[in-house]
Amino acid sequence: MNHLSVCRVCLATENVKLCRIINSNLLTGYELITGTKIKPLDGLPQHICSYCAAMLMKYKSFRDKCCHAQELQ
Repeated sequence: MNHLSVCRVCLATENVKLCRIINSNLLTGYELITGTKIKPLDGLPQHICSYCAAMLMKYKSFRDKCCHAQELQ
């Protein structure tokens, strides 16, 4: 399935802009949020749509903010 142009998160295929997760700033965020490591040959889609990418970065920012606040306490 990794050869398909489909979003790894929402499985969208039509009318979406997709970008590769690996070799981008999305990889770390995805792995932190999901607890799942992405491997190039894992048989899963290697792309994420722009909507899911924006949500991922938003949640990563929220997670970072929570962790920072916890460290200050």
